[in-house]
Amino acid sequence: MQRNRIQTLEALDQVSWETLDFMRRIFHAPDGSEGQSSEGLVAALGGVVGVLAGYVYSPADFTLTGPLGGALGILFGIFLRRGPRRLFIEWRVQNREIEDGARARQAAIFLDQLRSLPEDAPYEVREELWSAYRNVLRELSRPPERKS
Repeated sequence: MQRNRIQTLEALDQVSWETLDFMRRIFHAPDGSEGQSSEGLVAALGGVVGVLAGYVYSPADFTLTGPLGGALGILFGIFLRRGPRRLFIEWRVQNREIEDGARARQAAIFLDQLRSLPEDAPYEVREELWSAYRNVLRELSRPPERKS
């Protein structure tokens, strides 16, 4: 039992030294930590805390709990740094970009259809395509909805 404790403490000491060395390299990189984004630093710190928590949780299964704890620590650190509101805003911006891309493709299809119409195409057909094209352009130019 005593031998097992000593081995565990030695392993924890080794992990602590390696973590300190890793953190020194991160914070004293040639370009300095000033060049790093705060999210990157928080993610690195969250990863280290997660690895240590994985080791403390289960030293025997460290090959599983270490990487898992590190990954969860990185995600948790980034989430804490950004906050739920910023993540929601990023999600809305991404959805808007997807919608705008679909509308732009739709506008290009309408324009191609207009260009491919024969000269003797009925006025109603031509006007319907122009109307659909203008509606898509109007949707593309509208400002994003503001939600508080």
